[in-house]
Parts: sequence; structure tokens; C-alpha cells
Amino acid sequence: MGLFSRHLASHFFGLAGALFVNRSESKVLPYTLPPILGSITEEEVRALFQYEVYGVMPETLPDMSAGVVEEGEAFNGTASRKQIALTLSRGGRSATLNLLIYIPKGMKSYPAILASNFDGNYSVSSDGAVLATPVWSRRFAGTKRVFHERNRNKHANRLPVEVILEQGYAVVTFCYGDADPDYDDGFKNGVHALYPELQSREDNWASVGAWAWSFSRVLDFLQTEKEIDANRVALYGFSRLGKASLWAGACDSRFGAILCEGSGKGGVSLSRRNFGESLHLINLRFPHWFSKSFHGYAQRPQKLLVDQHMLMALMAPRPLLVSVGKDDWWSDPEGTKLALQAVEEKAGKSTYLYEHEGTHEPRLVDWGRYLDFLDAEMS
Repeated sequence: MGLFSRHLASHFFGLAGALFVNRSESKVLPYTLPPILGSITEEEVRALFQYEVYGVMPETLPDMSAGVVEEGEAFNGTASRKQIALTLSRGGRSATLNLLIYIPKGMKSYPAILASNFDGNYSVSSDGAVLATPVWSRRFAGTKRVFHERNRNKHANRLPVEVILEQGYAVVTFCYGDADPDYDDGFKNGVHALYPELQSREDNWASVGAWAWSFSRVLDFLQTEKEIDANRVALYGFSRLGKASLWAGACDSRFGAILCEGSGKGGVSLSRRNFGESLHLINLRFPHWFSKSFHGYAQRPQKLLVDQHMLMALMAPRPLLVSVGKDDWWSDPEGTKLALQAVEEKAGKSTYLYEHEGTHEPRLVDWGRYLDFLDAEMS
């Protein structure tokens, strides 16, 4: 199937899902959750998630180099801006993550919020000096989009840079497509190209795993930045990147806190619960997100050896804030609550739930709650 045909198929399955998935609590089938730990260790739980869901992580790190592309003052001198080309290299291949970093003025070392964005660094900042680096198109797979000024700051609700800076946090962001273009091409570009040997396995390294791994490589770099307190870097992810932030937090204990927004199936919502998006539809529509082994459970989620409450338990004792829209039925708010309850009841490990008004998109007003959470938990 060609890339354009895959794109059409993705939209068809999305429309079909909206018509045929379960939206009624009365039609939720009984299910039993596996124990969070029981007779296995946390490391064995991580290994199960690698095999069952997200795919194996690379065992060796690539070479890494960083170059300053641009720097200056921003927002009327209240912050400094730095744009970095972070290049990862291995075996003659390379991938570059284009980082945008803002640091508030006034202190020597700041906590930071690290987040990927969907549409380029300029989409989360009103700063006209942010470079219009080409980004991969999700609508037309295999192509890159031309920058238009109307797209600058279009997704401020997803990462309100100035609000975060005013609260005393640095901001670090990059486009997730730099790490892995979000389409099914056989894992041939982005960071996947550095480890082609990982694609011949059933637990192959898929897209959610690549985005998660890239967060850790950015954290490697931030440990060299004196103005950022690398021990207090909170990782934020929205939607599919919420899935990636959870997996990154489970694999890398260096992240000081995790903020997970609207992550749904493959994120915080229980796989076994037949409400909202199903495993069948998510694997049909986005076959590149998860490992080949996960596809085998699309029609039989009860056979999975793990479920998402086990993933959240791996965050402890670090703070985890899970956010979901009250009307975001596709992401299953009730299933999210039940997953959190299972973490607290079965493992005695506390997580935090914030239900915001509306559906899938976060709102600017919600960021006040997120920042208050970080102030309380990561100070």
C-alpha cells in the first residue's frame, strides 16, 4: 500500500471508529486486570511492555553533537532563547532534533518543562525569531510542509511558553517528527534509521518508543546546560505524545515528573476496557505506533500480559499528573480513572488525576493547574 493510500485508510478507519466503537457504559464487558507486580520485578514489567506494546529500546547510545543555530533575548528581555541542532549519529546515518529552549532571566538554574510539539517549534511560540524549520506532514505522508506565518503560536494551548516562563520554568521543545515522521513507511527515517536491526523482531522498535527514546536523548543534552536544573525536568506529552511521555518516564527515572494529557489507549486508558478507541482500531489506523507483537492483541486484549495501570505504577515515587477532557470519550475518561484507582489500590502508589472541561484539546486555563502541581511536587 502506498503512503497516500495509507493516509486515506487511516482516515477511513477513524470515521469507522467514530461510528462503531462503544460509547455506552452498559456495554462494557467484564475484564480482570493483571497484578501490578506480584511475583515479578519492576524491571521485568518494563521488559514485558517492551515486548508486548512499545518495542525494544536500543541497547547502545548514538554519538551526539549539538550546535547553536541561533540565540538571543525574547519576550521583551524577560527570557533568553537558544535554538540548537542536536544531531544523533550511528553507523553513517544521522537524525537531527531541532531544539527550541527558553530560559527565564533572574536565576542561575531553572527547572524545565520538556515537550515535543506536532507542527514545528513556531507553532507553540509567538516569538518571530523562532526558525521555520520544515516539518513532516501528517496529512500527506512523505512530504514536508511549507511554513506559513498564520501557524505561528497556533498551538499555544498545548504549550503556553510565556505562561510557563512567568512561573519560573524553562521551556524545551522540538517537533516530534524530527525523531520519527508520523506515518507508516517501514521505519526507514528519523531515529529508526540509526538502528535498522531492531525492525526484524516481533518486538520491533515502533514510533511511540522512538518518541519516548528521543525525550531521553534531549535530557542527555540538558544535563550539559548549566542554566537548567537537569534533576528537575518535567516531561509533558499530549495525545499520542502523552503515550510517549508515559513510556519515557517508565524507562528513564531521571525525569523529575510526568504530565500526561489525553493519552487514551496505549497511554493511561485500560487496554482491556472496551470503551472509546479500541486496540483493533488504533492498530489499523496507526500501525507504526506500536510493535508487531502488540498488533497480535488487537482482537484479544484480555490476553495481554500487561495493562496500563502497570505502566503508571513504574513512575513511583516520582509525581505523575494524568489529565483528560470530561467529554473526551475517545480517550475513555472513566477508564482513565479506573486505571488510576488500580494503581493506588494494588500498589499503594499515588498518582493524580485532573479532569478538564471539554474534549481532547487542553486549554490555556488548565496550565495553571499543571504548573501549581509542579510547584508542589517538584520544588
